[in-house]
Amino acid sequence: MVARSSAWGRQPRAGAAEPGIAGAAEPGFNTTVDDETVLRVAYYNVGILQTAMDTKHHERAKNRLLKLSLDIADAFTKHCLDIVCLCELGEHGKGLQGSKNFKRETQYDLLTFIVDLVNDDLSRGHSERAAGGASEPVVQVQLVSGRHPTYAVFRRRDSKLTVEDVLFHEGLDMRTGNRLDRTMMTLKCKWMKKPIKISNCHCPSSSKRPWDLNVRNAVLPNVFHHAGLVPFDNWVDGSAERTPWILGGDLNIGQIIINDEMKNTSHPKAGDT
Repeated sequence: MVARSSAWGRQPRAGAAEPGIAGAAEPGFNTTVDDETVLRVAYYNVGILQTAMDTKHHERAKNRLLKLSLDIADAFTKHCLDIVCLCELGEHGKGLQGSKNFKRETQYDLLTFIVDLVNDDLSRGHSERAAGGASEPVVQVQLVSGRHPTYAVFRRRDSKLTVEDVLFHEGLDMRTGNRLDRTMMTLKCKWMKKPIKISNCHCPSSSKRPWDLNVRNAVLPNVFHHAGLVPFDNWVDGSAERTPWILGGDLNIGQIIINDEMKNTSHPKAGDT
């Protein structure tokens, strides 16, 4: 899924089997013209289960990671990405480990291994293109965040986007009780010397974790609150934060619902957030 957007606008859609791109080309294009003034953010709902890592067949587990690393490498190469935000890595709230087949005891350890695979793919692809006469810099990525269950963030090393802080929000469901299964990660960044926030929110929808109207009404206002948006009724002469914000992930909701909720946090004089 490829969505057209500006870094200073809103991410139209999120949550798909393929990486979703903010600031990319028109749908259907495989490549993006490199423009250093455009921030490009991808969201990839991986949907990989722990059983894929714990299989008795080592080659199956290895091939699953190789496919994931190739997906990430292709996304950075084809779309000139600055950053990729992953979610649904393993069981919600538990994450993904590779101790059985890869001797990687934690999700972070496994992700550092995946970074190595991605960079190998990127180097190999660069060598092949160089052999064909292409002249371009070598793209390499780094792991920005990988310690929070089911989430990961990869950044292109030479990107002008700098990540200053990583915030993790649990318990987005504000109803009473022990409701910790709605989470979101927010990156506080600088782009072209200006602040910007990038959020990756995972709100699963299943019989185990219903995502009905009551839950959405309890979660979405908190999502926007943690992003720094201020409800309309709380505005006082422009005192609200005006930092641009990109939202994506496995939200399991459509653009109309997000737009309707955003109306509650938009001031007539504020413009796009």
